[in-house]
Amino acid sequence: VCSGGMHPVTSFDRPEPMRRDVALDAAISDLPKVDAGHRTDSMPYPGVKTSFQRLMRRGLVGQPGRLVHDHITRSVRDDDAEAYRLMKEGDTYKDLPRHLQRYRRDIFNDRYKRLSWGEPSRAITAHLAKDGYWYIHPPQHRTLSVREAARIQSFPDRFRFAGAPSHRYRQIGNAVPPLLAGALGAELARSLTRPVTAKAHA
Repeated sequence: VCSGGMHPVTSFDRPEPMRRDVALDAAISDLPKVDAGHRTDSMPYPGVKTSFQRLMRRGLVGQPGRLVHDHITRSVRDDDAEAYRLMKEGDTYKDLPRHLQRYRRDIFNDRYKRLSWGEPSRAITAHLAKDGYWYIHPPQHRTLSVREAARIQSFPDRFRFAGAPSHRYRQIGNAVPPLLAGALGAELARSLTRPVTAKAHA
């Protein structure tokens, strides 16, 4: 404890940004193809294709390394399925034919978003628990699975999620991404080991 009205001060530097973004295909292209409404919780895992996928599979050996979990998806309404089939990568609600636009285009022009393989995904938010319209899979006519959402937020595949699908999506959307938390924690640890200076009350 410092005396004389002095408080210990140390500095905290924000972690440096990653050298490059992780494109969506680099994050999730290894996961098995599934249809809308898929609810099988454990599936055979085909194998990694990228360094990011290898990072996400780290620690899974033996039988666990041969499986992927939580790769479950929402069912899709018939009109949404028709819309998804017409959308190209990067398309949004405004790109749909008029007969498939149930909402005002001037307000909901990006209500749907078909993600692009070669670009980073939108960040996953807790709203994904309500619907997945902002997260339509690039080639598959469905929204993201629980495992795909987890991958995008950098949750390793050894993390499991509990409850109904909406609960699992909310757990992911409300969480701090593990890689971000790790970077912040590492910088905080470094700041706590730096020499401490004293600063008087203002």
